[in-house]
Amino acid sequence: MITFYRVEASATAETSATARAFCDADDIVTGGGFLGVKTTSHVDSSNPLTEYGIPVAWSVTVRNAEVTPDSFRAYAMCADITP
Repeated sequence: MITFYRVEASATAETSATARAFCDADDIVTGGGFLGVKTTSHVDSSNPLTEYGIPVAWSVTVRNAEVTPDSFRAYAMCADITP
């Protein structure tokens, strides 16, 4: 039986920052995204991060266009594929 769960990681962009939400060891990412990005900031990338061709995390990079820091979160939807 495959079990799905969600993990999050946060970051604060003074000018630019990356948040990476990692699944547990031996599990895989099935999707992901971001939360809390201000409308004045720009999401440069939002994509899976792979190791040896296997998706293990979701990575989000945000570029901030304001003086005020932008705190945001990346999330990954993970699948527990271990028996």
